[in-house]
Amino acid sequence: MRTLIFIALLVGFVAIGQDKPRTGLLFDDEAYMKTPIKAQNVAFQDVVTETTNASIKQFAPTIKNQGGYGTCVGWASAYYGRTIIESRLNNELDTVEINKNAFSPVFTYLNANVEGDYNCQGGAFIGKAMETMVNKGVPYYKDFNVMCETEISNDLLKLAEEHKIKDFARLFGSDEPAEEKVDNVKRSLINGNPVVIGFKVEESFYSAKTVFEPDNLGSDGGHAMCVVGFDDDKYGGSFEVINSWGPSWGNNGYMWIRYRDFP
Repeated sequence: MRTLIFIALLVGFVAIGQDKPRTGLLFDDEAYMKTPIKAQNVAFQDVVTETTNASIKQFAPTIKNQGGYGTCVGWASAYYGRTIIESRLNNELDTVEINKNAFSPVFTYLNANVEGDYNCQGGAFIGKAMETMVNKGVPYYKDFNVMCETEISNDLLKLAEEHKIKDFARLFGSDEPAEEKVDNVKRSLINGNPVVIGFKVEESFYSAKTVFEPDNLGSDGGHAMCVVGFDDDKYGGSFEVINSWGPSWGNNGYMWIRYRDFP
């Protein structure tokens, strides 16, 4: 079955330095705005208003670390986002089984990275990653579990074709009101759909434990993550994101980001 993935490219602040976890998101505002927007059901607004929390993290694979490679786009979109959708469609809650059917982040990254990329350091675009999953699909992580690679075999391409997604859509434009952006992300999560997001990272994000506290000291570099839940009662209202920096980061690899800190 081909599935639909939703994306939301958020430009906000969540410093790239030595001994810091790697990021790797490249921004392309023009391409993002050309991505078809998800049509909203006006009647569903009541559901968003009445629903105070939702989570799909139970469908997520085991948290992993992208290591010293700029492959976050592949991890957020394929390993987390695509795997969560597959698990939800199969109503699979056993983490062992979810991990067996997790999808390869590096395959997706290699099809979305920049030309001349060396050792998976150049970064990638979310839109291109999504297009890869539509046009080429993505193989299972167990079939391509490398941290970085330069070539993709024909056999691997054939395996990937079995797992194409139907389409993807952006949830909003960059100039829409903050409240509407928040509601649209909530709506997607209520429907059981993960949201792949992009942020510009900030120094305090590296050491945050449970909830992100902006330090407003500027940013350098983009990072992709996957939103897996929301709770109106958490820290005044927050989204929960899953990251690719291993379980020692944040709260066992997860982090809450307040609605007000979504741009």
